[in-house]
Amino acid sequence: MSKRKQAQVYPGGFVMLYRHYTSSPAYRDLKPPAKVLLLEFLESCFPQERNGRLSISVKNAAEKLNVSKPTAIRAFNELAEHGFIVLVNGERWQERKAREWRLTIMPCNGREPSNEWEQWNSESPALDDSKKIYGSTFVPSLVKKPTQHWSKNVPREKNSAIQPTNNQ
Repeated sequence: MSKRKQAQVYPGGFVMLYRHYTSSPAYRDLKPPAKVLLLEFLESCFPQERNGRLSISVKNAAEKLNVSKPTAIRAFNELAEHGFIVLVNGERWQERKAREWRLTIMPCNGREPSNEWEQWNSESPALDDSKKIYGSTFVPSLVKKPTQHWSKNVPREKNSAIQPTNNQ
C-alpha cells in the first residue's frame, strides 16, 4: 500500500478573485498597476471587519507595486473611478494617518457589498475630474480653506521674515 501524500499547507492564506468581477468590463478596463493595487486591498481586507478602515498610503502602494508615486496615484484614481474602492476618511497628514478606504466588493459594517463597479461603463465614468481622489483636484468636502494667505507681493528686506496677510 502506498502512503497518502499530505496536503501542502501554504502559510499566509490566499486571496480569492471571483470570475463575476474579474470578467466585468470595469475590471477588464483597469490597467495592471490598478489590478495589483486591488489585490493589495483584498489582501489587507482580512479579517473582513477591517473593510472600511483599509489604509494604504501612496508611498506604501508605490513600494508594493514597484512603481513610481504618480503611477500609484493613477492606480488609486482608477480604482475609485471604476467603483472598486470608496474613500471613507481623508488623510490626516498632521497625525501621520493615511486615507481610509472601503472595498465595494466586500461586506462592510454588517451591510452587503455595494458593488458600485457593476454600474461602471466606459462612456460615463463613476468620477468626473472634479472628484479625483489624488492629483491636482480632490474630493471637495475634504479641502479646507486656509485662514492665512502668503502674499508674493510683500516687499522683502534682508533678514526679515515674511509676514502672512489676510485676504478675506
